[in-house]
Amino acid sequence: RQCHLQAGRGDGKEGMTLTLYFRLVAACCAVDVASAVWLPWAYVPAPDVRLSTIGYTPLQAKRATAVWSNFYGRPAHWEVRRCNWGVPAYGNRAPRCLAESDAVISGEWASGALSDSGRQTWVADFSALQGEGQYILRSERSRLGHLDWSQPFNVSGRAFVGALNMAMDALTLARCGVAVGPVTVPGEMGDGETRAASHGACHILDGLVDHEHTRSAEEAHVRSVGGWHDAGDFGKYTVNAAFTVGTLVMAQEHFGVAVDEAVPRDRPVNASAATGLPALLDEVRWGMAWLLTTQAPSGSAYHKLTEPHFQDLQVAPEEDTCVRFFAPPSTSATAALVAAAAGSARAFAHADPAFARACLDAAWRGWAWLRTHPSEAADLSAFSTGEYQSTKANFAEGARLWAAAELWETTGDGDVLGAAEALASTAFGRDPSECGSALADEPRDCLATPLFDWSSLQVMATIRLALTRHAPGLADAGGSLAARASSAVLVAARAGADAALAHPYGRPVGSTYMWGVNGDIARTSVLFHAASRIERRSEAAAAACGHPRRGAAAAEEEGAAVPPRLARPPRVGNDNRFLRAASLGLAHVLGANAYGRSFVTGLGYGPPANPHHRPSMHDHAAWPGYLVGGPEDGALTWTDDKLSFKTNEVAINWQAALVFNLALFLPQQSMSPIPVSDNSPCADLGLGPSSALQGDLWPRGSATARLPPVDAWEVASIYAHAHGAVNTSHAGTSTGSLPVHLSLQQRFNSTPTSDSGRGPRASVQAGHLRRSNARGEITRGPGAAEPRSTRATGLPSRVPTIIFLTAITVFVAASIAVNHRHNRTGAARHHSASTGWEELFHSTCHGSHPRRRAMASLELV
Repeated sequence: RQCHLQAGRGDGKEGMTLTLYFRLVAACCAVDVASAVWLPWAYVPAPDVRLSTIGYTPLQAKRATAVWSNFYGRPAHWEVRRCNWGVPAYGNRAPRCLAESDAVISGEWASGALSDSGRQTWVADFSALQGEGQYILRSERSRLGHLDWSQPFNVSGRAFVGALNMAMDALTLARCGVAVGPVTVPGEMGDGETRAASHGACHILDGLVDHEHTRSAEEAHVRSVGGWHDAGDFGKYTVNAAFTVGTLVMAQEHFGVAVDEAVPRDRPVNASAATGLPALLDEVRWGMAWLLTTQAPSGSAYHKLTEPHFQDLQVAPEEDTCVRFFAPPSTSATAALVAAAAGSARAFAHADPAFARACLDAAWRGWAWLRTHPSEAADLSAFSTGEYQSTKANFAEGARLWAAAELWETTGDGDVLGAAEALASTAFGRDPSECGSALADEPRDCLATPLFDWSSLQVMATIRLALTRHAPGLADAGGSLAARASSAVLVAARAGADAALAHPYGRPVGSTYMWGVNGDIARTSVLFHAASRIERRSEAAAAACGHPRRGAAAAEEEGAAVPPRLARPPRVGNDNRFLRAASLGLAHVLGANAYGRSFVTGLGYGPPANPHHRPSMHDHAAWPGYLVGGPEDGALTWTDDKLSFKTNEVAINWQAALVFNLALFLPQQSMSPIPVSDNSPCADLGLGPSSALQGDLWPRGSATARLPPVDAWEVASIYAHAHGAVNTSHAGTSTGSLPVHLSLQQRFNSTPTSDSGRGPRASVQAGHLRRSNARGEITRGPGAAEPRSTRATGLPSRVPTIIFLTAITVFVAASIAVNHRHNRTGAARHHSASTGWEELFHSTCHGSHPRRRAMASLELV
């Protein structure tokens, strides 16, 4: 267009002939055609009415936005009509939505604020539309009776099931070290054709340790196959991978049953790697299994595993044969590993007890290293790949606080709780009321802010502490810290909700723009969900105890601490402003934005077709289900260009946030409400007698049994009732007490352990659980009952242990006999001998090195 204007305007220069003009026009047309072929969908026109192009659940908040038109004026009246799909009588004969003549719901457009690009906006709220079906919104302009139409959208309880499946497939396609796919996806032009996305086994030689890159005294090969490709490149980064695992673990805890019902277990992955686990747990295990390989014998975690430089563009994962090195260990990577491992130990306590044991052991070894390395940064000078290391204040402290919060939640260790309390008081001592407006530049000493990412992991810690299932009366520090965390979450969530409700496009981060802002928008759903649960549990507790006021807000007004208990699942509707804000944020990334386009590849109207994602560039077609970063420096700075890594890249932490946001609005009828009995926990509120809540959060079953989500029951202890350790005697003044929940080591071993004293760590609660040795095992005190598993079977407690150890011994012996030629050092089980690997250190990335071919063939076999 600029070329047309320049040619036809005339600038006074002599010699501008008609022939030259036509040549310029022809050149412009050629460029237009070439751009259209090379960048399909790159310039999709924005619809005049912007809303979620996927749809909504019946009880979800629903808003549409329109902008001023210089020719047709402002929008005046809107109507929502049902769609009847058919072929029009004239014009384009492709099937389309033919709106019915009668409106289902209608209203007047309400004047909104100026958009971030400076245009006047109007907002239509049609949340009252709850009948399932397919609809379209018609808007009438104030001049000439002009009509605008939205994209068709669905209203259904399963509106996001397909989107969640696509987002989960995208995570699976990001797997490294294994052949994945094919995943069938729709064609780019919406013509009904399909194609397949897949890749072969890749990076099977990961990874190498040396002096130049890892600052190691010796060169060695550390087998580290697996994990996810982090973003548009193929690198693997410990901090971001752990952050992703932590987000998925939280989704599993809260929506595990709903996701298992929505996403089939036959994942699009090579059959040899199938686990039979629910889809969400399967992804968690894949990411966590790789994280375990990054732990050095010292307990520290290598910061990342990448090539020294970024790969070429348009290369398939299996074609990337460059040597990849570990970066030196760091405090942030180790702390993130500890947090992810501790959370995974809870998640796999029943599904895979052996893996849960390995995770908890890794968490304890990492925690021991963190005690002597509180702020060690990795030397990344040998790399030009991503850093995932922040120079901002309290970066390492935030990661350590997250590690402490997750490890305390899993084990109930008193020393870990003390470390968390100390960190929260010293590094993050700012009053929560001063942190609510942190939308543009988050303070580094706040426990929670509306905007958070891998560089502010203390927010993950705060959410975990606020939703703790420990009984607060057992430890004053735990109760105080949980109450402070709850307050911080509520303040931050209120600020984000207010921003979303006020913004014309429902952005929970307001007018803030930065790299990966779409991931931040999706991630606010984690904060909103936590705040919703905090309010619900305080309402449930107050109602059960006959409190005259209801809700967390009322408790705060009266100066009472919000009790850290869980409540019934929140109703995903309009009666909760936090979930309403989460709904608006999800709609924003699915089309209710200044572009009127979906920011998720292959999903909705006009999705990104050219993401900064090497496999997509290699296939010349966008792989489906990936959330792109979005506008980075202003509302209109997004470019659907494969070279725009600042606005159009993908990343696993953004993907995990999208999965959480979609799972939040799944059908949740499978979540059981919490039975509120006469024995309600009122003592912690100071409102009445106390008692023990009953209920087994971990029902016994097979390894592939469906796991109950956290939302299903209100419990003060995960494991206490399951092991018969709850004293429910209460007559008049209750003498019953709830111990903190038993350690995972004790759950895995039904043999009573010896009570040999308090050991190096203090007792969590006298008479119930004691820390007995340096490995972190908790022993039962005299007041604790024998585990239920021993009493129920009636077998001698040592028989299962002897059988288990015998089987393990046979297995290990066989493994040693088969693999003794590949494990020659034995000094450290994590490191293997590297005879011959020195040749790879100096080989070229894409060369045809005979040693490389031989090793690759061996690894594939």
